[in-house]
Amino acid sequence: MKVLIWVQHLLGMGHIMRAAAIARALAADGARPVLASGAPIPDVTDLTGVETASLPPCRAADASFKVLLDAEDRPVTPGWHAARAAQLAEIAARFDPDAILTETFPLGRRAFRGELLPLLDSRRPGVLALASVRDVLVAAPDEKERWMADAANRYFDRILVHSDPAVIRLDDSFGPAATIADRVVYTGFVASAAPVAAQGTDGAGEVVVSCGSGALGARLLIAAADARALSAAASGLTWRLLAGFGVGEEDFQAIRQGAPAGVIVERARPDFAGLLKRARASVSQGGYNTVMDVLSANVPAVIVPISASGETEQRQRAEILARRGLVTCLPEDDLTPQRLAAAVDAAITTPRPPVDFDMTGAETTARIMRTLHAEGPGR
Repeated sequence: MKVLIWVQHLLGMGHIMRAAAIARALAADGARPVLASGAPIPDVTDLTGVETASLPPCRAADASFKVLLDAEDRPVTPGWHAARAAQLAEIAARFDPDAILTETFPLGRRAFRGELLPLLDSRRPGVLALASVRDVLVAAPDEKERWMADAANRYFDRILVHSDPAVIRLDDSFGPAATIADRVVYTGFVASAAPVAAQGTDGAGEVVVSCGSGALGARLLIAAADARALSAAASGLTWRLLAGFGVGEEDFQAIRQGAPAGVIVERARPDFAGLLKRARASVSQGGYNTVMDVLSANVPAVIVPISASGETEQRQRAEILARRGLVTCLPEDDLTPQRLAAAVDAAITTPRPPVDFDMTGAETTARIMRTLHAEGPGR
């Protein structure tokens, strides 16, 4: 089975990392996946067994996602969209997939409907169309949600929701979920199946602080550097601060040079999940992939979810997990060194229930796709 996976990450790396995990699982299951990305694929991405194809890149100008910029940082134009649609069609014609998997679309990434709807319209009979959707969607106006549901019903065989329904359901963040219920399949959460082992003794007994893109990233690192000395439970531990690539080089250097003793400042590392398995505590934002790594490591955790520019996804996820006692949630507006230190102390000293979620989402997705393909038309 040949699978064309379309993915577009616009700000952080969560979308591409999740799509790559599913692509690896497909390859391990005997499929031939091609990952067509509309942004550069980060060097830390594991692409074992995965072919790639590049679309003209773009990114979001800021966390509002209202303006998209091309490779030269110019706002994209209708002509740019048309050229990208033609290139995607050419990739599909050359690869001739048996299945098309769109990451997030149609329950997001609507700005790219001009390239994706023609792709789906032109597929040959019998080609599967599936959507790969995370656990929580960003809140959208009713009219937009209705369009998403209509597109799901018209174009897609299945909507694969990467969540354990006992924890988070699509209904929790998508109003018309009932209207597409016959297409929704829960796969379990997509987690790192075999995280890269941490180097040396790095991470052992440490507080690992990580951040992604956006303004909160630098704020979180600065607060963490000052919070170490204020913590009752972790002031004697090494705090390792990992700056995502959304933190500019000038800010990164300033944070590193100003870090007090006991605080290490580095760029993001491919062995992040391995570090967490050795850590005493984790401090992070609330993106899907990071939270999966945290839960898989079963490490005491503080989540500082992004909430700027109408962002709702991270906060909702963090609050659900905090109600289960699995993480300590510190709202972005409350972020100070003092409150972060207190949150770390609470995470370390408060007993946590076991994590008993289904975390086999990538492998289950591959198995579902193989079964649907074998069933053929009328599935």
